Amino acid sequence: TIRAGVQLRDVDGGSSSSSPYAEASLRTQVNERFGLRAYGRYGIEDYSRSVDGNVYEGTQTLRVGFDANYQVSQSLALNAGVNYAMLGYEDSNTGPDVDEDLFNAYVGFNYNVTDNLSLNGRYNFEDLSSDSNSAGRNYERNRFSLGVSTSF
Repeated sequence: TIRAGVQLRDVDGGSSSSSPYAEASLRTQVNERFGLRAYGRYGIEDYSRSVDGNVYEGTQTLRVGFDANYQVSQSLALNAGVNYAMLGYEDSNTGPDVDEDLFNAYVGFNYNVTDNLSLNGRYNFEDLSSDSNSAGRNYERNRFSLGVSTSF
């Protein structure tokens, strides 16, 4: 899949802008149980994003990643993935440009208890490194989630 587009903003009493992007993904089913996806996206995002108290009008972002899904049984599916984002905050009247690198990895599961009820869980690891002056912009984060979903 290949897509490209632009988001147009027309702000009453403010400045108007546009945010172009291009993205591509490749999905393959290796066998009936195992599927892979690779993707990439480049775009101008996060209009008026604040970093360290400075407002940036332009954020250039490149994201690349891989996902995998394995159907263990009719009831249990496992998934995992990694992705990387290069973030560049630009065009601030009050501060210097900021570059950040974000790495993310996850593993998870989905277990169908009944036809319309499932349990899901996920472990996620993030590592953000920034050339910002704020020590709080550099971090490692571990997240665990457990949930229940239903469909009607």
